Amino acid sequence: MSILKIKIADIIIGIDTKNRDLLDQFRKYYRHYISKNKCDILIKVCGKINNTRIGRYINKSSDLLWKKSNENIYDLFFYHKGNAFHLGKWNLKDKTGYLKLVHNKESFLLTDFLLGCLTSYLEKKDGLFFHGSSVIYDKKGYVFLGKSGSGKTTVVKMAKKEN
Repeated sequence: MSILKIKIADIIIGIDTKNRDLLDQFRKYYRHYISKNKCDILIKVCGKINNTRIGRYINKSSDLLWKKSNENIYDLFFYHKGNAFHLGKWNLKDKTGYLKLVHNKESFLLTDFLLGCLTSYLEKKDGLFFHGSSVIYDKKGYVFLGKSGSGKTTVVKMAKKEN
């Protein structure tokens, strides 16, 4: 097994999996965030959901639901036609979690799972997690917050062309 370590918000997240394709996708996507330091959080990607057809119904983050079992335990579910599919578990106290993959949704699910874990971890440390983009322009910092596809990166790229 290989562990890919990425650093986001000064937190080292280890992704432990046998799935080489998934590791390669994440290594490429997070290439600027790869770390060699000790993990603060460890996520084990293990197994798959037996029902391979559910992957076609998982299309966006709102299709997934985090359910808090107690103060430190969060479970990730996908609900479809009255059925609940348990996809993963996050233990905030131990800073460990596991995720089961769904065919053709591996990278999407892992990204969403990491965001959920990171958000709860930062909340516990009085931090916040924002989806945004930023740029320094005219010796000032600007932060753009918004949903995916709202133009944050486009604005940053335009500002960089101006400099």
